[in-house]
Amino acid sequence: MSRPPGGGGNALEVTGIGRRFGHVVALAGIDLAVGAGEVLTLLGPSGSGKSTLLKIVAGYDRPDCGIVRLGGADITDVVPARRDIGMVFQNYALFPHMTVAQNIAFPLEMRRLAKATIETRVAEALALVGLVGYDARRPSQLSGGQQQRVALARAIVFEPRLLLLDEPFGALDRKLREQMQVEVKAIQRRLGVTTIFVTHDQEEALVLSDRIAVMEGGRIAQVGTPAEIYRRPVDRFVASFIGESNLLPATILSASATGFVADAGPGLVLHARVEDGMPRPAAGTHVTLVIRPEAIRTRGAETVSNAATARVAEAIYVGDRVKYRLVTEGGTRLSVAWPAGADGPLATGSEVDLDIPATAIHWVAA
Repeated sequence: MSRPPGGGGNALEVTGIGRRFGHVVALAGIDLAVGAGEVLTLLGPSGSGKSTLLKIVAGYDRPDCGIVRLGGADITDVVPARRDIGMVFQNYALFPHMTVAQNIAFPLEMRRLAKATIETRVAEALALVGLVGYDARRPSQLSGGQQQRVALARAIVFEPRLLLLDEPFGALDRKLREQMQVEVKAIQRRLGVTTIFVTHDQEEALVLSDRIAVMEGGRIAQVGTPAEIYRRPVDRFVASFIGESNLLPATILSASATGFVADAGPGLVLHARVEDGMPRPAAGTHVTLVIRPEAIRTRGAETVSNAATARVAEAIYVGDRVKYRLVTEGGTRLSVAWPAGADGPLATGSEVDLDIPATAIHWVAA
């Protein structure tokens, strides 16, 4: 399992966390550690258990079994108000009758800090989220992005030991969501606060995370850095959920210390290289080959790893690149993504010579 970065120890540890709702298993023995200052994203489809796990960490739900530790202390039975955890919700959860300053000051007032201290911290939080001068406005007078900034300021103003973000950008349009991703990441880096981020958006997870925990059916399928998750998925689910993938059923013809040869369909025998330390499949086994669309290249004068010829079945223009659906001479369907050229997309029905690099082929169990 991928380890938290740095040498500062773990800020949060959950051990053996299980949760059932009637006959439905929401969480099945979750073990997870989050390093101090790390951003870890819980990524998965609806019903995978990520929000349930976040609620248990926050104290809004109690596990049927297992332990939650924050800073080494068992907080499994501690009420939310005493956990020293900041939380930002998708719907912002701002008090509509309060001003921006009053909303941000609320957690400080609950902690009975001095008035002067509250005013200073509120001013600092407003500056941090770029809302200086908005202190007297009410939530109804703000845009969605501004409301989200207020919610973030309220969550960090009391200097929590842990920050939880539950799909905080889900209600924002794409451009504003991308802007907020950059801003939140910059604020988190500046504060160094340990953060757990929940999303079903794979691109958002890749942008924001130090590590990603991919969840499926109440279990953690894989934990790793964005590059590890993307380049070396552990199974078909992770490969298909993180980005686009060509998933090709194949039979291993031979294997060596450096790679393997696989029969991936009529006329498509692929030679693959395996990184040092990675497992190698045994000859005769059935596997699934994972090849990312952007890794497949048009064949040029350079050394070719795996040559193939295909025709263009469909071309989808998306601005900076074109997504193609190709069909090889043997009938294998491939998805590729290439930069958009000055002459526009390749014509449907045209032939293209391909090279599939040996280093771009990853395998998982069939």
